[in-house]
Amino acid sequence: NVKAGAVNSTSTDAVNGSQLFNTANNVKNIVGGNTTIDATTGAITTSNIGGTGSNTIDGAITSVKDAATKAKTTVTAGDNVVVTPTTNADGSSNYQVATAKDVNFDKVTVGSVVVDKTTNTIKGLSNTTWNGTAVSGQAATEDQLAAVD
Repeated sequence: NVKAGAVNSTSTDAVNGSQLFNTANNVKNIVGGNTTIDATTGAITTSNIGGTGSNTIDGAITSVKDAATKAKTTVTAGDNVVVTPTTNADGSSNYQVATAKDVNFDKVTVGSVVVDKTTNTIKGLSNTTWNGTAVSGQAATEDQLAAVD
């Protein structure tokens, strides 16, 4: 039997099996996951660290780094849309998406009213009859003008 020796940078003491096991167990606990210690050889093995599929810490870190590099979002402005990117205080990205100041649409539908650029028409208006009372600031429809005769 060997008495437990000092484990430090200046020790010349012999160490025993329980000290080696404790050291290996500490490594196992730090690595975590599926890490095991072979009771006969003292070999420390692990697999699928952090769900990365890697059996080494270096491989797991590389896997996470590669995944983080690929996990980015690109936001592109389109017709009538403006995207303004900024960086938040925590370093993450923020994309403010807004309608452009000057817009151009082929067709706009609001309720039953349709403004069509191709036909240059406005359809679906509710003021289609003439009741004899003019409404200031409201355009007359062809139906109303025909009724005035």
